[in-house]
Amino acid sequence: MLYRTCAIFLFLFLRNVSTQGDRCTTKVGQPGTCINIRKCPAAVEDIKRRINPQICGFEGTDPVVCCADSSNNVLTTSTQRTTTMYIPPIYDYETNNGGGTCEPLGPERTAPKNGRKAWDKCIEYQE
Repeated sequence: MLYRTCAIFLFLFLRNVSTQGDRCTTKVGQPGTCINIRKCPAAVEDIKRRINPQICGFEGTDPVVCCADSSNNVLTTSTQRTTTMYIPPIYDYETNNGGGTCEPLGPERTAPKNGRKAWDKCIEYQE
């Protein structure tokens, strides 16, 4: 009995699935054609407005939707490359090249050595 019920359900489900190129009717009653959602700008716009299009089936993981005949213009994308010239940054400060080193920090501005090798090296570099 279970096998018979599954077979009937599967038959009814597959009977209602349309493939790409089949004629269909949109949810608002307009005549259309089942095409991949990526090629139907109206369906893409509907999804952006949170309106689900009539689904005819699937092509891999992409839904095949009922696309109204008036909007069956194929959605194409193009890529335009732009090139920009590197402009080095201009800094608003002067560099101190007098001697190549900074003056040592006084003991009031440094922490005491505490026996940890990395910390002590940092303090040493500040002296």
